[in-house]
Amino acid sequence: VVAVEDLDELAAALQLFEQPRPIGPGALAAIHDSGGERELIVDMADGLGLPFAEINEATLRKLALNLEAGLTPDNPLDAWGTAESYERRFAACLTALLEDEATALGVFFSDPRDDYWYSAGVAEATRKAALVTAKPVALACNTALAGNSKLALSLRRDGVPLIIGARQALLAVRHVFDWRDQQVRRRRSDPAPPGPGERTVRKWRERLAAGALLEAEALDLLADWGIVTPSRHGAADAQAVVAAARAIGFPVALKTAGTHAHKTELGGVVLGIESEDKLIEAYRDLSNRLGPRALVQAMAPRGVEIALGALQDEEFGPVVMVAAGGILMELLNDSAVALPPFAEKEADKIIDGLKIARLLEGWRGGMPADRAALARTLAAFSRLAVDLAGSYRQIDVNPVIASAEAVIAVDALIV
Repeated sequence: VVAVEDLDELAAALQLFEQPRPIGPGALAAIHDSGGERELIVDMADGLGLPFAEINEATLRKLALNLEAGLTPDNPLDAWGTAESYERRFAACLTALLEDEATALGVFFSDPRDDYWYSAGVAEATRKAALVTAKPVALACNTALAGNSKLALSLRRDGVPLIIGARQALLAVRHVFDWRDQQVRRRRSDPAPPGPGERTVRKWRERLAAGALLEAEALDLLADWGIVTPSRHGAADAQAVVAAARAIGFPVALKTAGTHAHKTELGGVVLGIESEDKLIEAYRDLSNRLGPRALVQAMAPRGVEIALGALQDEEFGPVVMVAAGGILMELLNDSAVALPPFAEKEADKIIDGLKIARLLEGWRGGMPADRAALARTLAAFSRLAVDLAGSYRQIDVNPVIASAEAVIAVDALIV
């Protein structure tokens, strides 16, 4: 699935998906007739995470032969000098860029408009390059103000879309690259991790059919699929709470074990309790407000908080989400979705698409998190989402704490 934000982005993406040439390996090659517009588009592409092809020395030499004095061979390329033989020079430069093995697709960024001699030459140069390559070629109009429907219809006959808007063109390129990369990864992907076995799957399907799971049960379910969870004990009075903490070792977390869906908002979670006196005090408060049943849990090491989720979509079946977790979830709106099941390599690629991936590398002197363990956790969760499909409406695991020491799911809700 390719998701777009508005109808302009939809139209641009459809044009590029519709053109007849396959999207092969490599990145974007771009030619421009304005140095200033090139700089703007480089900034826009960087903001969109869209790479330009790193062209080789042979291509640089071909470009140099067709550039006027003072212009530098490069990708993206500023090819404007004077109007002298500009059509021939543009066609030769775009063709050279397309011939480079690092290029998957070529776009000419200009300001074409109908019934203007210069724009006719730009369109013809783009057409000539397209006719001698098997790679996709497009002409992009940097602004939506120009009227160019005649040029667009003419180029379309040769399989060259004219895309309106520089940003829309870059987004369309990113979409076709993302689509291509997803297909390649799925073809090359290792098999998803195995599940826990038919008996365990049947046990949890029967339990889910009987009603809502308590948090301790939800964590037990995750553990059966190989997801690391903290040590924990249930308790229903102060004496049992203290005994549980002694067995686990301080510091501990204390949580209400009732059927409350959002314990933190209710004040039902107390973290980092370091003594029996503090534990008894916290338990008395929780039991007075939320009932006597409690869960005593080992504290996880500090790390990056991740959220995992699964839901049942009517059309696509189970869908898995990974996102910035904890209090950052709603603040950053940083998430990715995928169709399960998938292997660890695919899981790692999904994680890499999150903004918080940089935090996992070790931010401002912090210790890097165990990315391999996080990828294993996400892959195992994807298997769980498939194995129990139809038995749940929604699974929320938030947070999963990723540190250098471990990746631990500390809270879970299964509906």
